[in-house]
Amino acid sequence: MRYIALATLGVALLLVAPVAASSHPRDGIAHAKAAGISIDTRAERFMARAPAGSCANDPTQRKCGRVQAVVFDGGPTFARPVVSAAAMIDQCRVNITDQSPYKAAGYAQADGANYCTRAVTWQELYVILKKYYSGKWWNMASRMARAPGGQTIRVHTVYDCTATPYRAWWARAEGYALLQGVLYLGVENSYHNLYCG
Repeated sequence: MRYIALATLGVALLLVAPVAASSHPRDGIAHAKAAGISIDTRAERFMARAPAGSCANDPTQRKCGRVQAVVFDGGPTFARPVVSAAAMIDQCRVNITDQSPYKAAGYAQADGANYCTRAVTWQELYVILKKYYSGKWWNMASRMARAPGGQTIRVHTVYDCTATPYRAWWARAEGYALLQGVLYLGVENSYHNLYCG
């Protein structure tokens, strides 16, 4: 009798136990693979770092449209559908400005832009500021924007300098674009030393 009561209590606890919300940065990659989306292994680290809830992090969301693959093009020009060698034209260009990262008015700052042609369904841009401290790179600030293709989106990211040691800073622009069912990724980086802690 005692064993039946404990077994019943155990089953009742299993039935009413809340399911924890999934919040691991790589959950989007797992969702995409489970949905049969082909993912370029070079794109996985960028997907894991993208903000939760973004299409870059989890392309299976309804707002992302139909994504069949995620491809890392590597450079600042990207989203080149392979139709034929003559028809391979980049549809997007991501850019981090030459002066980024820079210090102005007591802030470390970076400016990035992404332009995609109208052939692109949607595009996202992330601009990230990092500083080198204690032997590794630290994310200090980031911002994002999203828009349909056929336009330029711009992002300005800032970080309040709380001290003035001379440090290495890294500005990165990551552009994503959905074109013909493929989510393409392009990246551009810039490095400068700033008096900003």
